[in-house]
Amino acid sequence: MPLWAECGGYMYLCEAVEDARGNRWPGVGVVPWLTVMIGRSMALALTKGGSPVGPDGFARGSIFAAYLHVHFAGNMGAARRFTTACEAYARKLTAPNVSVHKLSARKATARRTTASAGTNQGAPQA
Repeated sequence: MPLWAECGGYMYLCEAVEDARGNRWPGVGVVPWLTVMIGRSMALALTKGGSPVGPDGFARGSIFAAYLHVHFAGNMGAARRFTTACEAYARKLTAPNVSVHKLSARKATARRTTASAGTNQGAPQA
């Protein structure tokens, strides 16, 4: 499944988040790291290309997670590749050769056709 997580989403995907008081809270465990909050902003340190204690992002397979915030208008190719990967994953979850969008359109067409076919209004449909 393609995943794109920024900042808090990245932290949530880690194995755990430790707050500034030392309390640990479980995360999802997709990213094999612990996030530690130190009680003050590290924005200036992070803009220098890393964090004082390790990497500030994770990428593996179809997963991208980082503190970095991305505006896709700056790289439309990345946006297209990500949405294409999401569409490909969705197709794996549906019947062969039927995209999620086509399946939804077919259901909507079927509802309209049934509603306009002259059936008894208010009667349960078989």
